[in-house]
Amino acid sequence: MMMVELNSVPREALPIADFAAHLRLAEGFDTLPGQMRLLEGCLTAAIAALEARLGKYFLSRQFIVRTQKWTASDRLQFPAAPVTEVEQIKLVHSGADEVIVDPNTYALQQDAHRPELVSRVGALPALSMNSSAEISVRAGFAAEWSSVPAALRQAVMMLAEDFFERDSSVEGSNTLPCSVCLLVEPFRDIRLRGRPGC
Repeated sequence: MMMVELNSVPREALPIADFAAHLRLAEGFDTLPGQMRLLEGCLTAAIAALEARLGKYFLSRQFIVRTQKWTASDRLQFPAAPVTEVEQIKLVHSGADEVIVDPNTYALQQDAHRPELVSRVGALPALSMNSSAEISVRAGFAAEWSSVPAALRQAVMMLAEDFFERDSSVEGSNTLPCSVCLLVEPFRDIRLRGRPGC
């Protein structure tokens, strides 16, 4: 199963001004060459790192989930959360036309860690060896940064600050600072807790 992001977080959705305030940057910081790009890069890297670590998406956006096998005959457990909407299910058969599944035959079962697509009619459509399903979904805590849970917003600021101080938003240790780990711990799937580095 793959969950592919269709549209990345737009620059205007990033809390660049909040991050600058968090860093206590002087007025006029945005006029310095490369400064805005550095702040944006640190924020983007911090969000991506925490989303990957938690299996949670912070800002809402669209994804395609591709699978050749259901979790069970009547359900599919999504690989990340929170999924807020299932927009469409398309069946792709080798050498045949694509089929759009009737939306009245399935439903989204929301869960903080393990949201699922569930059948309303007994079983999801059968998938053969040469077929797959493409599920269009929207996932993320909120469309606007201010509506993302406060602990996650703070964790992003602290991790982005760590990247900023090391002047590297991409390279470096994969271990999260302890203070960041404490903030995100309640959002971790219990199956992932105790993982080294956080």
